[in-house]
Amino acid sequence: MNLQKPQSKTDSLNLTVYSPEDLRAFTDNFSENNLIGKTQFGQVYRGKIEETGKEPRSVTIKTWNDRAEHYMYHDDRKVLLEDFIPLIFDFGLMSGGIIGKKSLAKENTPMTPGYCDMYGCNSGFWTRWSDVYSYAVILIELIAKRIVDMEDYCRGCKFTDLWALESVKSGKLPLELVHPSLIEDQDYDASDALLLAELGMSCIEFYPRKRPKMKQIVKRLVELSIVKEQLLLF
Repeated sequence: MNLQKPQSKTDSLNLTVYSPEDLRAFTDNFSENNLIGKTQFGQVYRGKIEETGKEPRSVTIKTWNDRAEHYMYHDDRKVLLEDFIPLIFDFGLMSGGIIGKKSLAKENTPMTPGYCDMYGCNSGFWTRWSDVYSYAVILIELIAKRIVDMEDYCRGCKFTDLWALESVKSGKLPLELVHPSLIEDQDYDASDALLLAELGMSCIEFYPRKRPKMKQIVKRLVELSIVKEQLLLF
């Protein structure tokens, strides 16, 4: 929600500007009953906008803590906060409210468990390649059809990054990570599957500088047959 009047550049977007008093009304004065959870920089509340002549709308409202903490990349010292306005908000780290108490795994990592750069977790240094690692986990989850949440983890199931690394270390080829149901699909392309599997594994290398940069990842993705086919349509 915007608390300040939009500048001329955004006037054409027809944004509705709400005051702090409006936000308090939407959330019943930021009631504990409406607290969804807390995360790195503040709280997230659920609210409802009720306006005359309009259907009620459910909304999510974020509030920032007065004290901003600077999370910095180790290598290029890129500050993740500019002018004390958070640029990163990880909903996977929320706790409290209707989400419930933060687990031990969440207490010990600044990123969502299961998607956290293992080098960063071990060293405490977060680099520009940390996001590459998290992206790769999602990529591997997609091709393997394997998503592990905290409940699965607590039951002894390994997170997907560790599962993939151990599978390849034990002798499996990256292509063997692809789920059988995808291979059976009539549109399955083995070359695309191999590219994605190898790309995913290269992105979860332990040492950050061994991983590709996001620009390199995009270039590889453009090489996919399915992407080339779509580009020909435009």
